[in-house]
Parts: sequence; structure tokens; C-alpha cells
Amino acid sequence: MEIFLVIIIVIVFIIVVSSKSSKKEKTKPTKSNNSDYNFHKIEVELNNIKKKNDEWSQLYNPITELNNEGITLEKNNKISSAIKIYEKNISYIESNYELLDRIALHSFERLMVLYHKQKRFDEEKIVINKGLSMKEKIDSKTIDKWKIRLEKLTKPKVQKNISIDKNEIVIPSPKSSTLGQQFDVLENSFPKFNFYENGKSTSISWEYNQKLQKHKNFDEYHRIRKMFLKNEEKGLLLEKQNKFIEAINLYEQMISENSPRPKTYDRLIILYRKLKLVKDEIRVLNIAIKFFTNKRDKMRDNLLKIADTESKLFKAKDYIDNKKRFQYYNGMFDLYNPFTIIEKWEKRLEKVDDKST
Repeated sequence: MEIFLVIIIVIVFIIVVSSKSSKKEKTKPTKSNNSDYNFHKIEVELNNIKKKNDEWSQLYNPITELNNEGITLEKNNKISSAIKIYEKNISYIESNYELLDRIALHSFERLMVLYHKQKRFDEEKIVINKGLSMKEKIDSKTIDKWKIRLEKLTKPKVQKNISIDKNEIVIPSPKSSTLGQQFDVLENSFPKFNFYENGKSTSISWEYNQKLQKHKNFDEYHRIRKMFLKNEEKGLLLEKQNKFIEAINLYEQMISENSPRPKTYDRLIILYRKLKLVKDEIRVLNIAIKFFTNKRDKMRDNLLKIADTESKLFKAKDYIDNKKRFQYYNGMFDLYNPFTIIEKWEKRLEKVDDKST
């Protein structure tokens, strides 16, 4: 895009200057006629740049197209098809090694994740090693992350006996006002979603984005959002360090604040299950199911209301019926989230309830 912008600016400049000189007697560009000769030289160089850029785009476009196709298939829960698309993209990238960049890495990273979820660990290792073989074209942070991932796959798992003092667990008292409630109020104060103004665009306009970022509540909203995310990341780190009491207490604190992040609840449920604290696991399962069911239902009603106003009911119902996530403002907000993790929690609750009776 930057190359095209430079091309456009220079071409406009050439047109303006050329229009001024058109009144003069036209002469064939020569070195003796410095002005015309220099402009002719620039024009030739620009044409060469444009030609090279067009050639590069023809090679690179398949990568983004396959990435987007894979993303769409994942959103529609067509995982096997998505895997085939990502495999195809990686093969294409391997044969066009010079095109490898951050966007191209998407297929590698998604394929690792999907293989892992399907417990196809040998195939996951192959993808990681393919990526590592191109390390001179990849940033060091990504390389380190992949090395750690590969090490975890190759290192034999050792079952750890986890034991804690239950008396050290702190369960906060219910609050009349929580950070999660403030978060919802701030989110609802922003300009209302209207299916991208004309209903045709797939992303917000620059003007709309500026309007959002200059909103008086934007900084405070971002602060709370970042706080929930940072505490979740801190909890995961504490788990890795076997500091389970600290992790549990942090998760409990975030849940008492009505954290909008399902993973925080899920990690606490998993910890209580590993520690065989069945009553606490059941308690958090019930909290999580109730909280996110209510949140999903409110989102559904709001989506249908907006869609009806904008004559987009068919689109809204398609997302709801197919349990698809509807995001807006470049993924900053969820207009609708089916929270499919609720089904997992409900199955787990049914299972532990049966055991406890």
C-alpha cells in the first residue's frame, strides 16, 4: 500500500508540472532538455516499480486469500476443511519462500493449534519444524515461542501431585458494584453499531474509528479491559510456577468483579478439578454458566433489536442460529457471542453432580 501511495503522489506531481509545460513547444526528452528528460526518467522508473509491485501482488495474493478462507471455515466450525486450506497455504509458502512474512505465518500458527486440539501431535511437530527451518525470515520472538511449543511436545509428561491448604483460598464477598458492570456501562456509551453505516462495508470507516478513539470513555474502557487481560495472563503464569493458591485467589477476585473473560472462569474450574475440590468446582461452574448465559441472551436481544432497525434481521438470525461470533469496531467489541464454552461447562456440571450424589 505504501508503494502505491508513493506512486500516486509522484504521478500527480508529474501531471501538474506537465500541464504547465504543455503550453510550451514539445520537444523530445534529451539530456540537453534536463526538465523533460528527468520527468521521462522518473516516469519510466515508476512504471518499473508498478510492474514489480503487480508481479509481487500476484504471487502474494493467494496467501491472504487462503488465510481468509481458512479463517471463515474455522468460524463456521469446518475444522477439517480449514486444516486442508492451511496445509495448502504452507505448501505454497514453501515454494515461494521470499514471500514469508507475519501475515503468511498465520497458516503455520493456526495449523499448530488445530492439530493440537485434535491431538495430532506428530503432524503438529512437522509444522513447527517446517516453520523453524525458515527461521532467518521469522522474528526471534515467534521462533522462541515455537521452540517452547516443540519442546513441550517432545518432553515426556510427568503427572504432578498437586496439594494445597484449602484454608488459604480466599473467596471474596459479593459486591454491589463491580468492574465488570462498569465495563459494560462504558461499552454501551460508545457510538451504536449500525452495520457499518451503509451495510456493505466490512470494516469501520476511518472517521468512525477516530470518533470512537476520541470518545471520553475510551481510555477508561481500555484500562479496565487491559486489567482483566493482564490478570488472566498473570494467573496462567502463576499456574506454570505451581503457585496454585495465588492463581486461585487471583481468579476468584476477577470473578467477583464479573470479569467478561470466559477463560478466567475456565482456568479456575480446571484448577479446582485438578485439586479434587468438587464443591468449589460446582460453585464456579454454576457462576460461570449463569453469568455467560445471561450475557449471551442480552447480546442476542440487542443484536436482534439493532438488526431490525437496520433491516438486517436475516443476517443477525444467521449468526445466532449458527452460533457465530459477531464482532465490530475491528474486533474490539462483541455484538453477539454464543459463548459455546457454556455447553462444555454444562456437561462437566452434569458429570460432577452425578459423582457427588
